[in-house]
Amino acid sequence: TEQTQVALSQAEKRSQEMAVINEIVTQISTSLDLQHSLQIIVDELATAVNVDQVRVALIQPSKQDMLVIAEHFDPTRTSSAVGMTIPLVGNELTLEVINTRQMVVVEDAQNNALTEPVHELFREQGIETVILLPLIVNDEVIGTVGMDILDKRSVDPASLRLAETIVFQTATAIQNARLFEQIQSALAETEMLYSYSSQLNT
Repeated sequence: TEQTQVALSQAEKRSQEMAVINEIVTQISTSLDLQHSLQIIVDELATAVNVDQVRVALIQPSKQDMLVIAEHFDPTRTSSAVGMTIPLVGNELTLEVINTRQMVVVEDAQNNALTEPVHELFREQGIETVILLPLIVNDEVIGTVGMDILDKRSVDPASLRLAETIVFQTATAIQNARLFEQIQSALAETEMLYSYSSQLNT
């Protein structure tokens, strides 16, 4: 029956989504290099959700701007944004995502009031839809994951749910990498203290 076909199709889609998530988790769990983990995530996210560009930006300690630290993009259509700072002042879309801790989907991004400061940039790059998700680590929004669509297609709700799950994995990767760095520096400190105290005792 038609209902059975729909149920099978949904189950197959769910199974594919789980496979994508498992693949990402497996790849990032074997890497404690944050940059490498983020590159895996942005590439997988672009493919899984069928978007053209994905960028991860972290809030800087000053809380005045964000820094793009990883991206998936087409170099024939646009240039790399890694290392670019994005001001938070007057950036309504990003502030809404940070304050509500919710994903925001902006269609007609070249004319939408939420994206007004970057309309010109969006027109230059041909960005039609922007999806912005909060990156939450230890219950704190530390940045955003932005996804751009360069034509007039819409993203289905299942893909958006998948994007949220992948972004959750991104937060976990960042948390693990930071934890690893903290452990490494704590070990180095302990080693230094130990060597210092053993020198004192000789």
